[in-house]
Amino acid sequence: TGPCASGTTADSPFGAYGGRIVTSKECNLLERNSSEGQAVDGQAGALDEIGSEAGVTLLEALVWVALLSMLAVMIANGASVTARSWRNAEQHTNAVDDLETARSLLRRVFRSARPALMSPDPSDSRIAFEGRPDRLTFVAPRSGQSVAGEWTLQTVYVAPSDGESTLFLAWGQGVALSHGLRERNEANPNRAPLLERVSDIDLSYFGPPEAGGPPVWQTTWLGRTRLPEMIRMELKREGDAVPWPELVVAPRVNANAACRFFPGRTRCERGS
Repeated sequence: TGPCASGTTADSPFGAYGGRIVTSKECNLLERNSSEGQAVDGQAGALDEIGSEAGVTLLEALVWVALLSMLAVMIANGASVTARSWRNAEQHTNAVDDLETARSLLRRVFRSARPALMSPDPSDSRIAFEGRPDRLTFVAPRSGQSVAGEWTLQTVYVAPSDGESTLFLAWGQGVALSHGLRERNEANPNRAPLLERVSDIDLSYFGPPEAGGPPVWQTTWLGRTRLPEMIRMELKREGDAVPWPELVVAPRVNANAACRFFPGRTRCERGS
């Protein structure tokens, strides 16, 4: 039912449109144009509706900016926490490595301690070993050499260094042992720091007491004729430093072998 339908019949080639008479051809043309105009109007209306729905208000833009800012802050914080965790883990790993290195070295030098006699006097059977609660001096091959390497007098003790209490291993030779093991070796410039942040050292020695009897742990081992059967070392660390597990080492040889310590020698000698 177009605009000309009411006045157009099969028998009449004329119709009325807008108050005037038109031919059938004109009427059909007017109907087609009218339909196309409605379609165009419909498309324009749809576009207007879509445009109104697709628009972004200032409030919505501010909300999006705030959300993006929060997301950026969360990502930055997450990256910072991850970096800090990695750094802490690396520091802890390094501290554990330092502790295990010190334990490994001390285990090796304690095990290789030599029962060298202190004096060439045949009547003096004391060995060059001074074990105290806070330090230990003994004869052993120099650290880093083989078991048959050069024998040196070595001392383990704790002393200040660069504002921190540090565990040291000192070594030296050339001074008569009768002048004192501990005093001479601690002043020796040949020393190496083994572990930092050590507040205290506690050494003990397992073996028969001087008066005789079954082996027990003792706080000193001085002027004996043999090495202790075992050496125990405990450390107190400062602050949050990695704890030191108890270290117990048995020397390979503890019986007196009638040999004297001669600086620079690699074999057992009694002397004359």
